[in-house]
Amino acid sequence: MRLCFGSDISSGAGRITGGYPGVDESSFLFGDALVAGLQAVARGKDARIATAFWSAKGVKVLFGAQGVGDTRLVCDIAMGSTSADALRALGAPRNELLRHYERLHSKVFLSEQGLVVGSANVSRAALGADGDPAMQLEAAVFHPPGSSVWIAARAWFDELYKNATPVGQAEIDRAGIVYQPPASSIMAAAPRTGSLLDIVSAAPERFAKISFVVTGAKATEEEIIKARISARTLVTGISHRAIETWPANSIFAGWGGDQVRDRWQRIFIEFWLGRRTVSVFGYRGEVFDAANGSVLGRQDWALVRRTVGTAFPDRSLIGSVDGPLARQLVKSGEGALFADGAELATEIARIRSSN
Repeated sequence: MRLCFGSDISSGAGRITGGYPGVDESSFLFGDALVAGLQAVARGKDARIATAFWSAKGVKVLFGAQGVGDTRLVCDIAMGSTSADALRALGAPRNELLRHYERLHSKVFLSEQGLVVGSANVSRAALGADGDPAMQLEAAVFHPPGSSVWIAARAWFDELYKNATPVGQAEIDRAGIVYQPPASSIMAAAPRTGSLLDIVSAAPERFAKISFVVTGAKATEEEIIKARISARTLVTGISHRAIETWPANSIFAGWGGDQVRDRWQRIFIEFWLGRRTVSVFGYRGEVFDAANGSVLGRQDWALVRRTVGTAFPDRSLIGSVDGPLARQLVKSGEGALFADGAELATEIARIRSSN
């Protein structure tokens, strides 16, 4: 067996002279050669793949424009690292060639182009995507088609496949419940300059006492009037005059009572989704009216920074850097409330794994 090492193993950017399909001997793979080898095998004739964890983005990187086709596939759902979006990308619930096997942890790729066995799952972190390199250093061994190892792997796969369970709608629903994004999906790279959401992803525990409101819907005049009237009956430490002149853009109305009562913390950050730009504001909540579904807040970015206690990006940069991702946090015409940093980081990871 020939072992092919490159010049920079840590970055996965080393030059590999061989080791992917077309080579007539076993070879060691990493970096770009590993990704190329996986793609070539997966897109080959009579492809069979038994890999534990999949993401929707990983599916696109692996199969490209040709799609899954007639590849026989086995994944794991039970361990919570294959998302419902990934199953749909693999053709579920209509793909009769897609199956799952409880606690499968293998990474086996087989076709008439050869066999690759290694550490890489089918994910953005393992394969890279959109011009970005893989976040993890993976390695594998390639064996040519017809070799004794290739024949043994094919027999193993066929037995596994025979005992695996088809993936239908029930399995998609289960994946939606048990899926937990891996830490590398939440934030493996250094935060981008000017990004608050990257900081939340990297260290959600720092935002345990802060909620996040993401919205592009202004409260109606009727909702604002109702919120002011109701607030006057709830508080004694704020004058009626102050409530009557409370800035309309600091009144959050039309939310669920349970959200205001149980999930909205006193300190919160708003991502305001304007038509062209995204703006970010820090607030101290003054009036929480669960019965009316409204919150009256005072802008206080300094309080947010003191509470988090870490370096913060310039607020003028956050909207432009985080704007595209912030817009994905809400459904069209709706707002979203995240009770703390952990809840927001989980949703960010879900979005990134499916993009």
